[in-house]
Amino acid sequence: TTGEQFAGVFATHRNSSTALTYTFDDFAVSSIAVPITTNIDFLPAGSTAPAGFTADNGLPYDATRKYGWVNPVTKVPIDLSANMRLRTGTTDAKLRSVVQMQASTNGQNPGTWEYVVPNGKYNVTVSAGDDGYYDSNHQINVEGLPTISDFTPSASNKYKSGNATVQV
Repeated sequence: TTGEQFAGVFATHRNSSTALTYTFDDFAVSSIAVPITTNIDFLPAGSTAPAGFTADNGLPYDATRKYGWVNPVTKVPIDLSANMRLRTGTTDAKLRSVVQMQASTNGQNPGTWEYVVPNGKYNVTVSAGDDGYYDSNHQINVEGLPTISDFTPSASNKYKSGNATVQV
């Protein structure tokens, strides 16, 4: 559409001979030019998003809604509702919910999240981690910019957040 571009999140792994599962906690976009803030929490359908956040339950990208999941290769809208998880172990509601972005078992599909925003410069904050699951190496790119790189969680360092300023 005229004057709009997509801001997206894409995770990948490299130098690995086995598939990895990446998890993604939440996503925020704020415009630098015109102060707007959008907070998204990825969680299973029927779960309540934290105050100030909009729930994303893994639905395919929808042009009317202006956000959702697409196939990372074809960019065709795809349903990732089977990839959503709600965990325990933390009092921070934003960190209890995750989406397994690169999972491909048990009916899951890898996906990239897209969000339509007007052309401009944006500050984007993302977080990664999955309490109790420390066998992954997380990489989150925002508009191709590595925002969280080579993060391997542990019992003492469960989550990591990253910020990127991107032009769309």
